[in-house]
Amino acid sequence: MIGSYFRKDLEEKVAELGAEIEALKKENDKLRTRLSKREEKAQSDPVRYQETVEELKRARVEIEALKSRVGFLEREESLEELGVNIRAENFYLPKKGSLELLDKIAPIKSSKESLITLYLRPNEKIPNRESLGEDVCIYIESLKSETGIIGFFDTEAPFILSLCAVPPFPPDKTEMIRGTSFECAKAKGIFERSRHAAFVIGHAGESFMGFATESELLREEFVSSSVMDKHSKGGWSQKRFEKLREEDIRHHIEKASEVFTEILDEYRGITDTIVIAGDKKTATDIAGAEAMREYKTVYRQFETKPNRHCGDKAFRELFSARWYRL
Repeated sequence: MIGSYFRKDLEEKVAELGAEIEALKKENDKLRTRLSKREEKAQSDPVRYQETVEELKRARVEIEALKSRVGFLEREESLEELGVNIRAENFYLPKKGSLELLDKIAPIKSSKESLITLYLRPNEKIPNRESLGEDVCIYIESLKSETGIIGFFDTEAPFILSLCAVPPFPPDKTEMIRGTSFECAKAKGIFERSRHAAFVIGHAGESFMGFATESELLREEFVSSSVMDKHSKGGWSQKRFEKLREEDIRHHIEKASEVFTEILDEYRGITDTIVIAGDKKTATDIAGAEAMREYKTVYRQFETKPNRHCGDKAFRELFSARWYRL
């Protein structure tokens, strides 16, 4: 009877999540349609054109936020369907905040070897899954982090401490360490290690790139070019439109790639990492296959959207982490 009650509650939660996802998708589609019509009208009205371009840029940021929310809800819904009843509070911490949190975790002691530290490299399997429990492992895997995971878990009192993070750079190796204290030194090293990173946040029409060390943003560049917004109509009209849009994107990539190559040439002697963010394909094309073969490359999901004044925010995010309290 109790099992039936919780099953009913679970089904209701799944239905609520599904309804919210559909509502957000419809809102997203309406926004795209409205923007497309405004852009067509603005093209024939030069006085309003620049104003509409700025509105489109702001709206694209709103669309990206909606996409992020939909993605989060879809992941939560899929976990519900798998029977994983774990909810996590997630929060974003810059480098300083992450180091302060690690300083608070490091002194924690246990009379038993119940404290587990996890370092997980991208696309590698969690070792000793039974130590954490299948639900926790499934949740960690659902994050699909391209920089791996660091985690700290008290198996005796998981409701007191179960923390994991998507770090700015991957751990050196995958390992699970059980003991009477947490192994925080390697996690701190991820944030404190000397870095010399060239980075690109790529989007169709607007891309931001630069070069930074762990302590300073040394160069920043913003590249903007005209790219048609996505077309929602079908038939030959859509095909012609998509071809023109692809040409616009290709032109933007070529323009941005020249700037990124200049950055790499300027700092060639000290660069050790390339960070790719934003739209993965666009950013990858801007960086170029040759450069990505020459340097260690990391893909990151940035909240920073490219604009002329995003340098400080992009720099902070470059060395920051998203934490999850399970």
